[in-house]
Amino acid sequence: MIILRPGATPTGRWFRESVDFAADFKKMFGYPPTAPMYIALSADSDDTASRSVALISDIAFSEK
Repeated sequence: MIILRPGATPTGRWFRESVDFAADFKKMFGYPPTAPMYIALSADSDDTASRSVALISDIAFSEK
């Protein structure tokens, strides 16, 4: 799990994120990944007795 923004990040606005999947995978596991087949997104707020709402669009894998 790689956290891109901390919990104190301002809300009420859109953010554009970009990650280097292959580099992150190799850093974590020590070898290059195979071709990705799925994308998983996660949020967790159960330990804070609050709720989390996210709107996500335009997710894609792309070449550099």
